[in-house]
Amino acid sequence: MRWVAILTIAAMITLVVFVGFNVLYEPENSIKTIGVLLSGEIRYFKLNGLIDGLANQGLVEGIHYNLVVKNAEASMEQMESYGLELASEDMDVLVALGGVEADAIKSGIEQKQLDIPLVLAGVASSVERGLIDNYQNHQSNITGVDNYHAELAGKRLELLTKLMPNIQNVLIVYDPKVTPGAHSMPFVEEAAEMLQLTISKFPVDQSIRLDKDLANVLETEEIDAITYLPSFLLEERFDNLIETASKYNVPVMGVNEYEAEKGAMASYGVSYYHQGAQAAPIVSKILAGQHASQIPVESPDRIELVINMRVANDLGVIISPLGMRFASTIIR
Repeated sequence: MRWVAILTIAAMITLVVFVGFNVLYEPENSIKTIGVLLSGEIRYFKLNGLIDGLANQGLVEGIHYNLVVKNAEASMEQMESYGLELASEDMDVLVALGGVEADAIKSGIEQKQLDIPLVLAGVASSVERGLIDNYQNHQSNITGVDNYHAELAGKRLELLTKLMPNIQNVLIVYDPKVTPGAHSMPFVEEAAEMLQLTISKFPVDQSIRLDKDLANVLETEEIDAITYLPSFLLEERFDNLIETASKYNVPVMGVNEYEAEKGAMASYGVSYYHQGAQAAPIVSKILAGQHASQIPVESPDRIELVINMRVANDLGVIISPLGMRFASTIIR
């Protein structure tokens, strides 16, 4: 009986120690909160990539973390308000699904004078727009993925000539008031000179009507193709750009696969989904306790040329067989 009593007491002590251990470490194992800001519906592709990427890291929504998602619905005023709101709440990490979202969250964090880590899930010109001071040793609470949309602008023009070797005149649609637009232009101009292309610049702002002002350009100038430089405004007006260009049988080169699916003849860049998925391991590291300053800002790990053959056929464009070889995806 004495041995039974001893074993019983030992078992009870073990249980107390085990329970005590769990209680002691419960705060570290509690559900984390991730705040996400997106500019509009199109960014949900990035959010899906982020959620799937976190699952690949072993993190499941509702079990390991909760999401607080704010959709500004293309309103800059609402974006700034949500940026401040997210910075005011008790978040373990914030995620910006684009450049304008990152600007809004950074502003909110600075106004509140907080040190909440911010992860960029695909942002163009993150150094030039003042989010970080360099990619490797930024020493800030901001890290993530720069999508290199600005740096890829010249390559985008080069691939356009691979697809359509006989083009001579390309219209560059851009927003000169945003950092990625201004940052992209030197890459375009350098590529155009190397490729012996003539480029025409078409600056846009809120007052420009693509269905009228762009149509006037396409009616009066000989334009073989259009490409545009990264811009929140142009992303929101992409349907208008495609609709107007299609009326004049002018092909458009976009910056991601979504735009090729929506009517661009081709696109070159990083998909929204993969930008979100690539940011997920960075979010996971921060949730595990690593400071953002210890994590370098990454360049895109998957850049794709997507060709929409249905659009090319509708426009009467014959894609070069050589150009086809560069494609990661062909939509037929």
